[in-house]
Amino acid sequence: MAHLNTLDARQDTPRDPLTGATEYHPIGTGVGAAAGGITAGALMGSIAGPAGTLLGAAVGAVAGGLMGKAVADAADPALENSYWRDNPESQPSLDLDGKNG
Repeated sequence: MAHLNTLDARQDTPRDPLTGATEYHPIGTGVGAAAGGITAGALMGSIAGPAGTLLGAAVGAVAGGLMGKAVADAADPALENSYWRDNPESQPSLDLDGKNG
C-alpha cells in the first residue's frame, strides 16, 4: 500500500486567487453564506421587521459562510485525489459488465 503524502496533496489544493491561501472553498463558503443569510434574515425579519431582516441576513451570511467553509475543509479533495492517484489498482471495484467474476 502506498503511503499518502499530505504535503504533495496540499500542493494540489486550489489557492485563493486574492490571498494565495490554501483551503480555498468558494462553493462551500457561498452555499453556507446563502443558507445562513436566508435563514437568519427570515428569523430576524419575523421578530424585528425589515431592519431585523437586513441585520439577520448580514450576520447569518457571515456565520453561514464560516460554517460552509468548515464543512468544505473537512472534505479534503486534494488528499482524496492523491490517494486514488496512488492506489487505483489496489482497491476493489464494482464490475458492471460481469466480465471479471
